[in-house]
Amino acid sequence: MYYQLSPIEEEKCVAQSSEEYKKYKVSPFYDYSNKGYIKPWWYEYMAFQSCDLAIWILHVNQGLQTSMHCHFYKDTLLCVISGTFRIDLYKDFKILNEGDVCFIPASMFHGIYAYSPNSIILEVEIYDKTCEGLTYSDKNDLLRLKDFYTRDKNTYMGSVIEYTTGDASGNDIIYPFFNLKETDIIYGSTTISRITANNLHLVDFTDRSCFIDILLEGQIKTKNGSILSPGSITDLTINTDKIHAGNIVSSSASLLHITNLYKDDNSKLIYTKTHLRDVISVLRSTPGSIYGLTSGCFDIFHSGHISTLKQSNNMCDVFFVCLSSDKQIRDIKGSGRPVNNIEDRARMLLTMPFINYVVLYDETDNTYEKELDNIMLIIKPDIWFKGSDYTESEIRAKHPSLKRIVLFENIKNKSTTNIISKAQSSSRFTPITEESTFM
Repeated sequence: MYYQLSPIEEEKCVAQSSEEYKKYKVSPFYDYSNKGYIKPWWYEYMAFQSCDLAIWILHVNQGLQTSMHCHFYKDTLLCVISGTFRIDLYKDFKILNEGDVCFIPASMFHGIYAYSPNSIILEVEIYDKTCEGLTYSDKNDLLRLKDFYTRDKNTYMGSVIEYTTGDASGNDIIYPFFNLKETDIIYGSTTISRITANNLHLVDFTDRSCFIDILLEGQIKTKNGSILSPGSITDLTINTDKIHAGNIVSSSASLLHITNLYKDDNSKLIYTKTHLRDVISVLRSTPGSIYGLTSGCFDIFHSGHISTLKQSNNMCDVFFVCLSSDKQIRDIKGSGRPVNNIEDRARMLLTMPFINYVVLYDETDNTYEKELDNIMLIIKPDIWFKGSDYTESEIRAKHPSLKRIVLFENIKNKSTTNIISKAQSSSRFTPITEESTFM
C-alpha cells in the first residue's frame, strides 16, 4: 500500500504561521553518523546521508509514539520494515503494515504509534533544494504540535540521549547500527540492500518479495522518458521488468532495495485491542460487509481446522480468528502444551488465504472469557463460529452480545489431542514448555 498524502490548508496555516517557521535557519552541520539517540519512545540512528536525503532507522516500543510534528523544508517518506504502525495525521490516521509506504510532504503534521513489539520504520528525509544550505540532515527542522513527553517545540539534541556504537549507555539497544554505504540491513524476514550503478541492470522488478525501491543517488530514466531524482520510489514509476544500463543517467546512481517474503501475511496480524479498534474503524467506514469471528489454539493444525475455517470464511466477507497465547493454552491444557509456540501457530494461520485477520490475545479468565468478550464487543461480529463440542446456551452465557452462532460438526478423531496421543505412542515426543512472546 502506498499513501501519497497532502496537508490540509488548516494545518499548513498552523505550521507556516508559527514563530519557529518564521525564524527557521538551517542549523550548523552535525555529524550523526555512528551515533544513536535514545528517545522517550525508544531509539533511532542515521543509516545513510547524501546532499539530497538522509535515512534514519526508528525503533519504537509497542504502545509508544512520537510527537505530532511537521518539518518546514523536508518531505518525509516512511516505510515499515518490521511490525505495524499507526500514522496519526492532523484529522485522520493511516495504518501501515510491513511493506507499506507513506509520503508526507513538508508542513504536514504526523506522528508514529507502534502497535507491535520490536517495531521498526525507515524514515527518508528528502531535502527541499529551495531552502538554501539544507544539504544535510537538520533535525531542528521541526515543529512539535503535540508531545506526550513535554519536550521543546523545535530542538532535537536537547531532548535525546546520545551514544555511540561502543558506548555502554546503549546497552538496552537490541539491534546494532547499520551503515547503508557498507552493508545490507537484515531485520527478521526483511532485507535492505544498497544497489549501485554497476549492478542496477540486474534488479528484477517482477520479484514478488520486493516491496519498495528508493533511488538514493544519481538519476534514472523511466520507460516513458521521465527522469527520477533521489527519494523517488522506483517500483511505482518504472514501467519495465528490469532497469537496463541505458536507463542509468549518472554513474553514481544507487537504489535502496527492500524485500520481505512475509509482508502480505504479516499485514493480517492484529497485536492489541487498540490495533483492532483502529482496523475495525477503517473497515466499518465501508458499510455492508458481514463479519465473522472464531477463536482457538490451533496447536497442531489438521484437516478439521481447515474444514471449519473454510466453511466460516464462505459465510462472511471479513473473517477474524482469535489466537490463544501460549500461557492461556498452558493454563487450560497443562504444562505440556502448546506443542507449537505462538510464533509458529500465527505464521501458519497467516498463510491461509481464507483468513483475513489473526488477532493475538491472552485470556486471563478462562472461566468467563472476559478478554474474548472484549474483542467481540470491538468487532461486533455478525456470526460467531465454533465446533460442536460447544453448545449455543454455553456460549451465550459468556457472550450475550453475540448475534448469530454457527456450530460446525467436528470431524471424528480429528483433534490435536488425538494427534499427540498417536505421536506419543509411536515415538518419544517432547512438547515445548518455554514461554514465548510474539515477534
